Amino acid sequence: GVVLWGDLSLSSSEEECWRLHDYLVDTLGPYVINVTRAAMACSHQQCHGHGRCAWRDPGQMEAFLHLWPNGSLEGWKFFSCHCYWGWAGPTCQEPRPGPKEAV
Repeated sequence: GVVLWGDLSLSSSEEECWRLHDYLVDTLGPYVINVTRAAMACSHQQCHGHGRCAWRDPGQMEAFLHLWPNGSLEGWKFFSCHCYWGWAGPTCQEPRPGPKEAV
């Protein structure tokens, strides 16, 4: 689902409803799918499935996590791994013992 904030002008007429529909289907939907797939791919490839990609510098808003048509991973250099519980290291490949496993 999608939540859109704004006034009722988005649905003020049948034409406006169709315009919104076309935007969601042709623009926003494919973009969200691309970013979601890029996040999953980055987690799998960069973080070995044990973490998620996060901005190295959260203030760097021009860095986007996308899957580019040419297959380039160039934009991923702006992201680093934030490891899930139980994993450590720059690419989340080092098991980190939990409290019961600590020696």
